Amino acid sequence: MNQLFSATQQSHLYPMLLQAFSGLRQSWEGDWLGLSNVLKACHAFLRAENAKFESSEAQNLMACALALSAHMELGVVTDREPHYHNRLHTADAMCGLAILLEALNREGCAYSQEWMAALLLTVTAHDYLHPGGANSAPQELELRTVKALDLFFLKNPISLVWQERINHMILKTDPALVGANHDKVAGRTFAMDLDWACVLMNEADILASATDVFGPELGAQLASEWQLKNLPLHAIVGTKQGRLGFLKSLRFSSPGSLHLQLPQLIEQQVAHLSQFAK
Repeated sequence: MNQLFSATQQSHLYPMLLQAFSGLRQSWEGDWLGLSNVLKACHAFLRAENAKFESSEAQNLMACALALSAHMELGVVTDREPHYHNRLHTADAMCGLAILLEALNREGCAYSQEWMAALLLTVTAHDYLHPGGANSAPQELELRTVKALDLFFLKNPISLVWQERINHMILKTDPALVGANHDKVAGRTFAMDLDWACVLMNEADILASATDVFGPELGAQLASEWQLKNLPLHAIVGTKQGRLGFLKSLRFSSPGSLHLQLPQLIEQQVAHLSQFAK
């Protein structure tokens, strides 16, 4: 499992991130690791010295995340999954979140075991039962996910406080709300709370798409998914012009993303693609 993060702790995190994304794709095309194993690898990477949570709250959250990840693999017909919002995307977001959290560690930004476990559960759940396509009303698909999770939490209970926080974070993954999420923490020193957690989820959600290595292919997959849903923007999203617009819209503001130098990497891609837009 941990071959996803096989580089040494002294290595730069961005190459490690690309290595994880590459490993996921090799597995996706061959013998799929499964979301539970990806989640376990992310957990072990973040807590390499002691992979066990000490608090009962964190243990419950992680147990729920593992139960959901296993549930999400049951009865899946691969060729019927959305072309973008599929299990590979969930795995991408898991690994993106793990790298962002490790980057926070390297920046000296503390967070509790409970927040780590809650974020791992949220990233697992954020596109649960996603049908493909995009919202036609505010938070339409996110509300669908939250409603489905309410039933799952009945059989896999976590405390009401954390359930409400997780639902809130999922609702805040609506792309229309991302800018406001970043604005809410602008100028604030990092201290893990619900606002910062929403930003981390937004960043993890699109991290693979933000890379120059995997982003263009993911754009093409999103275009294919949107075409099946008869969304007009399908003809644009997978093009160079569409990617340029996407990159210009991105926000990365957490100390973890700044540690990874993601804004600079985005600027480099924008400068390169702008040559073709003239």
